[in-house]
Amino acid sequence: MKFLLAIGAKLPFLRDERGAAVAAGCVAFFYAASAHAYIDPGSGGALITAILGAIGAVGYTFRKYYYKIKQLFNKRGGKNGQK
Repeated sequence: MKFLLAIGAKLPFLRDERGAAVAAGCVAFFYAASAHAYIDPGSGGALITAILGAIGAVGYTFRKYYYKIKQLFNKRGGKNGQK
């Protein structure tokens, strides 16, 4: 932390402890390290299912609001909604 504060004399966003903490957090977040993790076939299937579900949800939401907007601009005449 003191190292980042020492650099802060040249970099304005690192002059206080909060900026130094944010910079240290960004460095720690973007540091690439090996996880040595195993992903089994069930995890791959769950990932594919989640992606397909998200695509379906976006499609359904788009369709829902598309028809609401279409109905808003659809001009209907008469008392009973007849054209």
